[in-house]
Amino acid sequence: MLTVDEFFAIATAEEDWHEEEKRETVKRFQNLVSVLKQNLSLLQVYRVGSTDIDAYIVGVTPGGGLAGLSTKLVET
Repeated sequence: MLTVDEFFAIATAEEDWHEEEKRETVKRFQNLVSVLKQNLSLLQVYRVGSTDIDAYIVGVTPGGGLAGLSTKLVET
């Protein structure tokens, strides 16, 4: 189990050597993390698998329900 900040750490880190396209991608990931944090509490990331990984980002809505998103990762 990971926090949202841990999961998105590389994707949201701006580097001096990034070109404009990469800077825009970083800004989109920073915005995604911000939206998740503004709308969900108790955010957690669950990773299932070892090479082909399913990642689930889940939090609690203001109404008490669960919401989030999922993605696939490939680690070699």
